[in-house]
Amino acid sequence: MKAALFTTIGVCLSVITFADAQDLESRISNLEARMASISTQTALGSRGARMASAAPQIDSYGYYVTADFLYWNLTEGGTDYALTDKKTPGDIPFKGKSKKIEFDWDPGFRVGVGYQLDEHDGWDGLLNFTWFQTEESSHAHAPSEGALVPLWGFPFSNVAEKAKASWEFDFYTLDFELGRRYFVSKYLSVRPEFGLKSAWIYQHVKASFLEITPSRTGNVQIRRKNNFWGIGPRAGVDATWFFDSHFSFFGTGSAALLWGDFDVREKEQETIAHRKLINFNADFNAIVPTAQLLLGFQWEANFNDARNHFKILLGYEFQYWWRQNQMLEFENEGSFNPDRYSEDVSLQGLTLDVRFDF
Repeated sequence: MKAALFTTIGVCLSVITFADAQDLESRISNLEARMASISTQTALGSRGARMASAAPQIDSYGYYVTADFLYWNLTEGGTDYALTDKKTPGDIPFKGKSKKIEFDWDPGFRVGVGYQLDEHDGWDGLLNFTWFQTEESSHAHAPSEGALVPLWGFPFSNVAEKAKASWEFDFYTLDFELGRRYFVSKYLSVRPEFGLKSAWIYQHVKASFLEITPSRTGNVQIRRKNNFWGIGPRAGVDATWFFDSHFSFFGTGSAALLWGDFDVREKEQETIAHRKLINFNADFNAIVPTAQLLLGFQWEANFNDARNHFKILLGYEFQYWWRQNQMLEFENEGSFNPDRYSEDVSLQGLTLDVRFDF
């Protein structure tokens, strides 16, 4: 009996030990699976925590499109075209003010298409195109018993009776970027990004000065062109602070360095005598820096049984382009030695962005 009892106890202990081993092995396997889902092996062979993706969690093909309505204002240096002199020309002290072109607010748009690379750690690629155009004109008359002092063109004379000027500004950019959006805390996500930026900035200026001197009366017309094309690397980071699963505060900043080609030309002629005064090309190449900042609030949600995602953002955007106005500046009448304005361009205004994932 004792032998049978000990045999039975041994079998039971073996079964219990085997069951415990199986349960331990199962728990270890589950733990390993969980650890694999929240950790990653780096390109250097080390292991670390995997940041949770902040991309839309939907069952879709991975494509998304964006569309922005822009309402921007342009500010540019070097748009002063004349000075009003309230005294007889040559008398001092000079008393007057500058006349310049000031741009109004105008609409534009931006469109983009992207793809979510779920099989590559949640990275996504985006290609977008921006279009913005603005045009403004201004005119001035000499004050009573005074005159206008032209600031544009070669100083063939020192005074004018009337002046008018117009400025056309066309702005197009093409951006390609790669980025990954992930959470760094419960409510904060970031998206580092890098890629390429290309820009086309076309500027055309027309001006007319009715010049009156003791020796002649003539209308001098000026045509100016400052066309820029550039391409170069771009990098930036987006940040999103979530109030809940739908509302959040959004900010993005980026910068780029573009190798660019400037096509600059100055033409001047006297209309009454039909005499060409200047036809001068001043093309050159340069590295142009630019920076962009967008701040705003957004709302987003999944729909259609989590097969689609929709987001709408309203923000204020800033863009700054260094040394974009490279038109010629003539300072001395006695010698033809032009300088360049080398003035900056800034764009700012409202941006309304919508995104649709499918």
